[in-house]
Amino acid sequence: MKCPYCECDIPLTWTRYVTSRFGKHTCPECGKPSRLEIGVLPILLVTVAMGTVAALFAFLLSRWLGGYWDLLALVPAILIGLPLDKMLDERCRGLKPLRPYGGKVA
Repeated sequence: MKCPYCECDIPLTWTRYVTSRFGKHTCPECGKPSRLEIGVLPILLVTVAMGTVAALFAFLLSRWLGGYWDLLALVPAILIGLPLDKMLDERCRGLKPLRPYGGKVA
């Protein structure tokens, strides 16, 4: 990711990914906050991937074990979805400056 203010590269570590609420990141160089751009394609890709994995594992678990074991299908869906979302955040989504309340970008 690149800072929209100083253009320095910001590595997206797992700590930074997990602790960034709603995609807000602070540049380690200039200290200014920015936010990930919201894109339809990355959200759609993660949703489809997680849904496909969950449906596949739910089908397999219900066939093998029966009952309500298919709820465990969420675990592999999350284990596939989180790294995919992090990768798409790092490679496809850019950072944009935060706007102050009622104002324009500084």
